[in-house]
Amino acid sequence: MENKSSAWLVIICAVSGAIAVAITQNKVLPCMDAIQTSFHINMASAGWLSSVFSVMGIVMAFPAVMAVNKLGAKASCLVSVGCSILGAAIGLISQSFPIMLFSRIIEGVGAGLISIAVPNLIAMWFPPENRGMPTGIWTSWQYAGQAVCFFFGASISVQKGWKGVWMFGLMIAVLCFILNVLFVRDPECSDNHILERGDLRNENNVCNKTANSRRCSGFSVFRNKDACLVSTAMFCFCFASFGFITWAATCWTVTLGMDGTRANQYISILAAVSLPMVLLSGWILDRVNRKLFGILVFALYAFVAAAAFMLPSSRWIIAFVMVYPFFESGVVTTLWTIISQVAKSGSEVNSAVALLTLNSNAGMLVGPPLVGFCISVFNWTAASVLVGGVSLAGTVCIVLVKTDI
Repeated sequence: MENKSSAWLVIICAVSGAIAVAITQNKVLPCMDAIQTSFHINMASAGWLSSVFSVMGIVMAFPAVMAVNKLGAKASCLVSVGCSILGAAIGLISQSFPIMLFSRIIEGVGAGLISIAVPNLIAMWFPPENRGMPTGIWTSWQYAGQAVCFFFGASISVQKGWKGVWMFGLMIAVLCFILNVLFVRDPECSDNHILERGDLRNENNVCNKTANSRRCSGFSVFRNKDACLVSTAMFCFCFASFGFITWAATCWTVTLGMDGTRANQYISILAAVSLPMVLLSGWILDRVNRKLFGILVFALYAFVAAAAFMLPSSRWIIAFVMVYPFFESGVVTTLWTIISQVAKSGSEVNSAVALLTLNSNAGMLVGPPLVGFCISVFNWTAASVLVGGVSLAGTVCIVLVKTDI
């Protein structure tokens, strides 16, 4: 019981650090206009302050594996949140756009690290059959960050300007850094569930703390077909999800005549509703066949996401906002949960997570512009077909996974 309580405390504190990183990542959105005015930049340049995180997520994916293997999960969490603190501090004193962009790159490095470190902690502290709920808590980090930024960031920006938003994020990061220092740690060797895979102990059955870094080639995961399939499914999901979330408000404004502010408010509600939904999905995953659940929710997600661009009237939006988060949360929680299970060895877990993270950020990066291109060249129906089709391709990837998950 004591070990179980320790496991939950570690994961909750580690996820708090991830939420601080997510707030750092999303803090640009509610004060974009203020930043443009302050630095005299256009929308394209301002957009880089947000999209640089996806670029850094791709660049950092496998270097982050080496860092976590070398430093350990706790130190990696501290470095990650520390990057948010350092980046925010540099941003606050920046007088030019290049310096501001540099501060965002530092913050992006932290996001790349924590996306490997927290799943590694979950794999160490929880056995595979019990990872659904902690993974659900982990996958809430982006939703929580977005909800905080949308609900508090805009009002802070109006009263204090963009620097007020930066200071708000900085204070949260400092608090979460302290929590990580006090409570986040690796489990004892006897309680480490990654070590149960058998490849991280020496001949005397003693924990070999350097085995992970010595034996894991990092890129061996590319020969793991199931890990590649799960990661490709994540690319498809993020392509569709971010393609939807970027253009849905515009679609509802253009096709349904809805006020733009109101349409964006519905988008922000999605993030808030998703918070309990990822926890529900995690609870379900610990009690059902994960592969079948993933196939079902991914297939249904394809139709729900496609429907976003084809709603017949504004009256349907409320129902959509209530239904959509369950399927989105079900897909992302399933993929994050099963990725450690398809790793062929304990030493390959971090590399599998890195591949998932790389594909996740790649989907975030290319989804919105390609869906936007489809809209501009064809129409909203074509965007619906694209989002739905890519999601169905992700469903097929999960069908093809052979590992017992």
